[in-house]
Amino acid sequence: AILISLILFSGMRTTYNDTTAYTHAFTLTDVSNISLSTLFEGYGGFTLLQQLIYKYISVDPQMLLLLVSVILNVFLSFIRNHCEFFSESLFLYFIGIYVFTMAGIKQSIAMAISLVAIEKMINRKYIGFVFFIIIAMMFHPYIVVLLVLPFLKKKAWGKNTAFVLLVGIVAALNLDNVLEFAGLIGKDYDIETFEDYTINPFRVVIEAIPIFVYLLSLRKIRINNNNEYVTLGINMSLIRFFMIFL
Repeated sequence: AILISLILFSGMRTTYNDTTAYTHAFTLTDVSNISLSTLFEGYGGFTLLQQLIYKYISVDPQMLLLLVSVILNVFLSFIRNHCEFFSESLFLYFIGIYVFTMAGIKQSIAMAISLVAIEKMINRKYIGFVFFIIIAMMFHPYIVVLLVLPFLKKKAWGKNTAFVLLVGIVAALNLDNVLEFAGLIGKDYDIETFEDYTINPFRVVIEAIPIFVYLLSLRKIRINNNNEYVTLGINMSLIRFFMIFL
């Protein structure tokens, strides 16, 4: 019942954030040349998905939102399988990632596929991990950054985490080169975008709260935690805060 409710709520929406941009683009879908080679173009996975829906299912853009909503709520399955406190985790999902799935569809599909990759990685199936990250990249190429995850699952705030943060500092100091690489695999950015755009300081404070809590509990976490999902989440939240702070 929860799953059906979540699917219908997001799948039947008519507006929110970039929803109208996605539905308008869907009405312009070109199905004259459907080919698997599209997968190797920028965001090719999403382009091919739209073409298949448009040609074989429906030309109604609402169908795109509905089917994508079905795909995206794999998040709920991940929560059910891996979260000890289901109702609390569901609440956090609803006010966080779930809301985002109705804004950035391509990003969210890539994130959903990456959950399969993460499960493969935790189970030491690294070929499967890389395979699903590659599939996710076909929907949003920047998901490639998750290839660092095998180095972040052993110890909370350990040497590997510090190394990834160091790489982030080096990248920030060489932003022109980073943006040039980003342009090769996805959307073009320029340095002015980052100079003109700033994040609300309140958001930075909010992102710092779990980091402060982890810091107070770090010794206990390191001694008692043998859950690689938890370790991964702690390390990723630190890196997330660090990048938003930059």
